[in-house]
Amino acid sequence: MKKVWIAALAITASLFCLGMGSIDDGEKLKAPEPDVSYEVTIVDQSDVSLKLTKFSVNGRTYLMGQLGRADMSIDFDKIDRMAFFIKEYDLRADVTLKDGSRAVLAVDKEKPCYGVSAIADVRIKFKDIKTIEIHGRVKVTP
Repeated sequence: MKKVWIAALAITASLFCLGMGSIDDGEKLKAPEPDVSYEVTIVDQSDVSLKLTKFSVNGRTYLMGQLGRADMSIDFDKIDRMAFFIKEYDLRADVTLKDGSRAVLAVDKEKPCYGVSAIADVRIKFKDIKTIEIHGRVKVTP
């Protein structure tokens, strides 16, 4: 009788464990709607290029980072392009502004960027991006 209870307990426990994980969380990827739609070209670390509209950094239309000990945010209207690289275990963004000046900011490598491509909504983390070129604001047709 004791063996039957142990077997029943083992089977019940295994059924609960099987239901705890999943390969797909079943949630459709949806890019957030930023206040302003920017068109960009992103090149990832695999040299795959994507042209996106409604581009944002976690729903926001500015780049947030640290320059030395100071926190900074640079609006996309001022940015021409960004190139990402690792320096001393930190991810840096070499930002070229439209006026030609440059700044190198430490950024959060896990911060997600979102946009809409011709085929699907896109999410990519800073650590997976090589470059971002900002083409400017675009009108979005409904």
